[in-house]
Amino acid sequence: MLIGADIRRKLTFVWLVLFLLMWIVFTVCFKTETMRSQLEAVEQAVTNKEWARAEKETEKFTATYNARKYFIAINNSTEINITFNHTVEQLYIAVKNKQDSAMEYTGLLKASLGYAVRPFAEP
Repeated sequence: MLIGADIRRKLTFVWLVLFLLMWIVFTVCFKTETMRSQLEAVEQAVTNKEWARAEKETEKFTATYNARKYFIAINNSTEINITFNHTVEQLYIAVKNKQDSAMEYTGLLKASLGYAVRPFAEP
């Protein structure tokens, strides 16, 4: 009986350590604030009709997203992943074509960062 309790404690400790390690790895890999600040830069450039700057900032955001795309896919359901990816592509196209709808896409992406890009996404 005493041996079984000792194993349970060890398993609990190992589980907690691995959970914390996973949390730290996901937090380092996702860098939500970087993506949020890049979206705010895109939003500001679109608001001021600075399309060249908006395109440059959108390319930065897209590169950041593409670098983390697989971590985001591992952490989320297929629907959220597809929706977020679709919105990123729509933002890129809207900025490239100098459309004011880019504001809508930046707002949608900023709102969905909590669902798609956090280590353990919100419900």
